[in-house]
Amino acid sequence: MNNNSLRTSRFTREWVIFFFCFAVMGSWLGYVSYDEYLRVDTLERERLTDNAAVIHDHISHQLISIGTTLSSVRRNLDVWSQQQDGMSVAHEHLKSLSDAMPNVHSIGILDADGNVLTSAKKEVIGKNFAYREYFQAPQKNPDPDMLYISSPFQSVLGRWTLTLSRAVIGPDGKFAGVVTASLAAQEFNVLMQAIRYSPDLWSAVIHGDGTLFLSSPDHKEPIGMNMATPGSFFSRHIKSNREVSIFTGYAAGEEQMVVLRTIQPAKFHMDKPIIFKVAREIDAIYAEWKKNTLRYSSLYILLVLVGAGGLFFSQKKRRFVERETSKAEALVRAARRELETFFDVSPDLLCMVDLDGHFRKISPSWTKLLGYSLKELEGSAFMDYVHPTDVAATKAIWLKQLNGEAVAGFTNRYRRQDGAYCFIEWCSVCRENTIYAVARDVGERKETELKLRFMAYHDGLTGLPNRQLFFDRLARSISNAKRNKKQFGLLFIDLDGFKQVNDRYGHEAGDITLQTVADRFVSSLRENDTVARMAGDEFVVILNDLGNAHEAGYVARKLLDAIAPAIVIADGMECHVGASIGIAIFPDNGTEMDTLLVAADAAMYQCKKNGKNNYMFSGDISSAETNEADLIFSDELHKVGVREIDEQHQVIVNALSNLSAAIKNNIDEKEITLLFDELGRLISSHFLSEENLMKRYAYPGLESHKAEHEYFLAEIPNVKMKVSKGFGELFMVRLIRHYLMHHILKEDKQLGEFIRQNDIKG
Repeated sequence: MNNNSLRTSRFTREWVIFFFCFAVMGSWLGYVSYDEYLRVDTLERERLTDNAAVIHDHISHQLISIGTTLSSVRRNLDVWSQQQDGMSVAHEHLKSLSDAMPNVHSIGILDADGNVLTSAKKEVIGKNFAYREYFQAPQKNPDPDMLYISSPFQSVLGRWTLTLSRAVIGPDGKFAGVVTASLAAQEFNVLMQAIRYSPDLWSAVIHGDGTLFLSSPDHKEPIGMNMATPGSFFSRHIKSNREVSIFTGYAAGEEQMVVLRTIQPAKFHMDKPIIFKVAREIDAIYAEWKKNTLRYSSLYILLVLVGAGGLFFSQKKRRFVERETSKAEALVRAARRELETFFDVSPDLLCMVDLDGHFRKISPSWTKLLGYSLKELEGSAFMDYVHPTDVAATKAIWLKQLNGEAVAGFTNRYRRQDGAYCFIEWCSVCRENTIYAVARDVGERKETELKLRFMAYHDGLTGLPNRQLFFDRLARSISNAKRNKKQFGLLFIDLDGFKQVNDRYGHEAGDITLQTVADRFVSSLRENDTVARMAGDEFVVILNDLGNAHEAGYVARKLLDAIAPAIVIADGMECHVGASIGIAIFPDNGTEMDTLLVAADAAMYQCKKNGKNNYMFSGDISSAETNEADLIFSDELHKVGVREIDEQHQVIVNALSNLSAAIKNNIDEKEITLLFDELGRLISSHFLSEENLMKRYAYPGLESHKAEHEYFLAEIPNVKMKVSKGFGELFMVRLIRHYLMHHILKEDKQLGEFIRQNDIKG
C-alpha cells in the first residue's frame, strides 16, 4: 500500500472515530433527555393525582358532614312540628348550623308540596321550589338513606349553587318533604386556589351529569357548561368506571394533562357522584425540559461543528506537510538516480540498436521481461524476437527511422524465453548510425483495454451481452437470415418470482439468482446462439439457424427446466424462480428488429398473464392480445391514491402513448426526438415531486426509492440513443412502460399508502 493510501486510510479512521464518539455522546444526551422527559411526566402525574386526592378527601369529608347534618335536621323535624313556634326555632337552629358550616350557604326544610317551611335564609321561607331537581328527585324515588345531589343551577338569590337533599318520610311511610343544604362555592374556590402550585393549573368541580359547578380560575370554561360531550375527558372518565383517570390531549384549544377523580364516599349513599378535575398545559409542564434540551442540543451541535472543523483543518495542514515532504523525497531520489548508471536503474526497456538491426546495449529490465540474459540479448538481431504477424509493420517502422523520422507509440509483440509473447510500446529515434529506443511493457494496458471493451458490450453482473451488443447481434442475425433465407428465433424472457426473492432475501440474493440463471441459460444453448440481459430480470435469446419454428419451443422448455432446480443463495438457503417466455420467429412474426422484439414481448406478456412459468409463440396470440400488451396501463391496480402522483402518472401515460403512436406512424425523427425529450422532462419532474413528498412526510423508504429514480434517469439517454438510431424504437418505449408499471407497483403504491395513513392520523 502506497503512502497516499496509508494517509487516506489514517484520515478516514480519524473521521470514523470522531463520528463514533459524537454518536455515542449524542445517544447518551438523547437517553438523558428522554429519561428527564419521563421523570417530568411521572412527577407531574403524581402531583396532579395528589392534588386531586386532597380535594377528594376534603369534599368527601364535607359531604359526609352535610349528610349527617341533614339527617339530624330531619330527626328534629317531628319535635319542631309539635311546638307552637317550632318553625321559628327551626329557623334559628338552621341559621346556626349554616353559619357554623362555611361550605354551606343555606339549609332549608320543604313540605310535600315543595313549599319552604323554614330556612336559614328568611327571604326564601314560604316560596315554592317543587320544580327544582333537589325536590323532584327524592319525590320521585324517596329513599331516606339516599343523599341526593342536584345539578348546579342559579338560585333565586342569583348564585350558582349545588344543593344536597334528603327525603322526609311521614308516619304513613309516604313522601313528606325534603331537607336541603346549598353548597357555598367560594369555600371550594379557596381550597382549589390553595392547591394551585402553577399559574397554568386549572381545576373544576363537575356534577355527575356533566354540568360544571365551579372553575378555578373561572376564565377557562363557563359555569353551567356541559362537560359530558361525546369523546370528552369527562365522558371517557365516566365510561371507564375508574375512580381516577389521567388523560393527555386537547381541550379548550390547548394540549393538557388532565386528572379526573370521582368523589363518592364508600358506604355513603349518593344518587350521583361529584367529579373533580385538575389540569395543566402540556407546554408549561415541559417548558423547562424543552429549554434544557434545546440548550444541550445546541451545545452538542456546536461541539460537532467545532470538532469537525478542527479535524478538517488539522488534516488539511498535515496533508500539505506530507505532500511537501513527498516532493522533497522525490527530488532526493531523482538526484540519487542521476548519480547511477542510467541503464541500470531505469524501469523502462532501454536499448541501442545499430543500423544492421542488432542490439548493441540493453538495460537489465529486458531480462526481467523476456527471461533472456543480457549476454544472450546483446548482439542478437532485433527482428528475431518479433511476432511473425507483426514483422511487416515493424520493418515499415524501421525504414521510417532510417529516413530520420521519430517513432512514438508503435506497439508490437515480442517473444519471451518461454515462447509466450508480450506487448511492447516503442519510442525511438535514429541518431549517428544508432537507433536509441525506449520501450515499455503494455501488456496490462492491453488487457485492460480488452476488459473495457468487454465491459462496454457485456452486463457487469452476469457477464452476458448487454443491450448494445444484443442489438448488434440481432441486426446481424436478421441480415444473415435474409441473405440465406433462414429462420431464427427470438425469445423474450421475464423471470417469475424474482421480486419475491429480492424482497425476502435482499439484493445480494437477487444478484446470485440472476448470475445462476444466466449460467444455466448459457449452458443450455449452442455456441452460435446469443443470450443477453436487457434489464433487471429480463433476458433475450437469439436462436440462429432454426430448422423449424418448433425447435424454438424445445429450447424454451429446456431453459425452463434448467432454472427449475433450487438456487442456493446464501448460508444454505434456497430459492426458486420460474420464467415467462415469449417467442417470435423470423420471418413468420416479422422481418424487422422492432417488429420481432414487440412480437416476442407481447407473447411473453400474454404468457405471464395466462399463468406464468411457460412459453408462448407470438403466432398463438390474437392481435387484440398483442394490442393489449402494448397498452400503457392506468387502471385501478396502478392507482397510488395520492392525487398529485396519479395525475402526473396520467400525464406520463399520455406522453408515452403519443411517442408510441409517433413511432408507429413513422413521424419525422426530429418530432420523435422532441416527444422523447418531453417524456424525459415529465418523468424527471415527476420523480422530483415524489422526492419532495417523501421528504415532507418523512418517508422511511426515501433512499431506496430515490435510487430507483436515479437508475432510470441514467438509463433514459441510452434508450434515447437506441430510439434515435432506429434500434427497436417501439420495444424501447415498451421497456420504459415495463419499468414504470414495475416502479408503480413496487415503490409508488407503498409511498401512496404511507401518505394516506399519515393524512388520516393528521
